[in-house]
Amino acid sequence: MKALIVIHPDWTKEWGNPKRMHEYVNCKIEYRDVSEQEIVDLRIPEAMVTVKIPLEVFIRSEELQNKIRAIDLIYNGLDRRTIDGYVWIENIDTHDVPEYLSMEEYLRMKEAGVIFPPEIISIYENNGENVVENWEENEENDEEEVEEEEVSNEEE
Repeated sequence: MKALIVIHPDWTKEWGNPKRMHEYVNCKIEYRDVSEQEIVDLRIPEAMVTVKIPLEVFIRSEELQNKIRAIDLIYNGLDRRTIDGYVWIENIDTHDVPEYLSMEEYLRMKEAGVIFPPEIISIYENNGENVVENWEENEENDEEEVEEEEVSNEEE
């Protein structure tokens, strides 16, 4: 994978965001293949995606408005615009999506008509299976713990 790497005068490196090129004064800029370690260390996004929300859905859902407002406040570089009856939320790093959007929120938004790109859909389809499996395992473990507590309480 190729990426834009910015090397500052103090030799620190960062991922070069093309939207912030004006900030890289007196820096060396390289466009090159990066290692897996550099992807992790420099938080280089593997995919930047766009979510489309039908304007009608956005206007009717106070929960959705509050969610987007909150993400907009804390997420650096998020772009929003309204075109052809859709609110476009752009410049989202796919690595950050699970941090800001729970499985339940994803399902509610998808059901309401929000259009997610394939990269986000695959995150939740894969995680969805794991979430269900983990939930079932945790439920079984909780039942075992309750039984053990009941037995220990009876012994006392």
